[in-house]
Amino acid sequence: MLRFSPLTLAILALASNQALADSSTYFQTQTGNDNNAEAAQIDANNAINNIRQTGDGNLALVKQTGDGHTMAIRSSGNGNEIHAGAGWQPTTEGQSGTAQRATLIQKGDNNSIELSQSGSANVLHFVQDGHDIKLNVQQRDANNRITGSSMGDSHSVDIIQNGKANALAITQHYGYGNDAVISQQGSANYASLNQSGAINSATVNQSGLNQTAHVRQEGMRNTVGVTQQ
Repeated sequence: MLRFSPLTLAILALASNQALADSSTYFQTQTGNDNNAEAAQIDANNAINNIRQTGDGNLALVKQTGDGHTMAIRSSGNGNEIHAGAGWQPTTEGQSGTAQRATLIQKGDNNSIELSQSGSANVLHFVQDGHDIKLNVQQRDANNRITGSSMGDSHSVDIIQNGKANALAITQHYGYGNDAVISQQGSANYASLNQSGAINSATVNQSGLNQTAHVRQEGMRNTVGVTQQ
């Protein structure tokens, strides 16, 4: 649990930002430990949110609603968290609308990402590099895309896509003990998962019509389970 002094809490309160206009831009860079960046861009179009954090125990909280937004968050260090979804009250969506783009990059150990996207034609690209990394993503509606890679060991990837014509391509490599759980509900969805290393585990559940799943595993003691119904 993060602990802040009264002075730090006062500074964090001033650091939060809310943009309500179209084409708004939020940019913040934080260096050090136990920093908190909050940004909400509500009912806007083509807004840009760019957060960079360097240090340990940092937290980024983001919400965007509208169309055509861009979210780019980069954190370097240990024990950092990115929440763009249910982890931040009163946030119920990280990105809500159409044609949203999120790029999330983490380097270090014990880091986590939580993202929720609702609407159509949304895109997520992620990169996580380190030990004991967690990714939790939910996408709802149609024509959404997820691409990304986890590098290192003891990674956990949990992805849910609800809707039609959604697609994802995930790679886990250079590590041991990685785990991926993918759930797609709807029609004409596509899932591609590539794992290299050892003692990896993959579970893909697809329900609906015209589903496609490709799973490739390299190494030893890998396990895979694919269910289509």
